[in-house]
Amino acid sequence: MNETCLLMQQSQAIEQTMIRAMNAAINQSMFGTCMKLTEQLYFIVVKLKAYEFDELLQQINLQVQFLTESHTEYLKHQDELESISIKQTQALNQIMDIF
Repeated sequence: MNETCLLMQQSQAIEQTMIRAMNAAINQSMFGTCMKLTEQLYFIVVKLKAYEFDELLQQINLQVQFLTESHTEYLKHQDELESISIKQTQALNQIMDIF
């Protein structure tokens, strides 16, 4: 039984490492890149505004809002995963303390 608990603890530790690594990779690359690209596009269109790009500006602004909301939702899900992982670790530690 003790060996099983140790294996479960190791599995839990690997899971936590994977969650953190994926979170960092996605957070650092995807959202930042999309946001910077969209902001740059927005500034270019603002400079060209004299040529009546108001509709395009609105679409880009909506995209920025969508990216911001998506990033917030993503971070919420990552926090939930982290919370679940912490609870699993605590449960495993309690089981190990019993044995």
